[in-house]
Amino acid sequence: EELDAIGVISQLDARALELLVEAYTEYRHHCETLDREGYTYAVYSDDDADEGKEREIRMIKPHPAAMMKADAWKRLRAMLAEFGMTPSSRSKVSKDKPDDDDLLSQFLNSRD
Repeated sequence: EELDAIGVISQLDARALELLVEAYTEYRHHCETLDREGYTYAVYSDDDADEGKEREIRMIKPHPAAMMKADAWKRLRAMLAEFGMTPSSRSKVSKDKPDDDDLLSQFLNSRD
């Protein structure tokens, strides 16, 4: 409703809005996954651990969802800007347009 009120959205924008919702849904999904599983995971050596000892950690890798979250955020941020839903993009979209009467007055006054 707010997007419609400032003249940013129309029926033609349905697919773009769908992409925005899709990016947001994907972003939230990856946030929840990372909250639950962490941003990294351990890769262990192939050697069997001695009895009573843990296997040796070979390396720590970033969780695959971390990169997917970053990609979803880029798409989400771009679509938010397209709809004037960030502070900087909103200032560009919601600028008041002068009334036609004002334009006519300006034109007539400039002729004096």
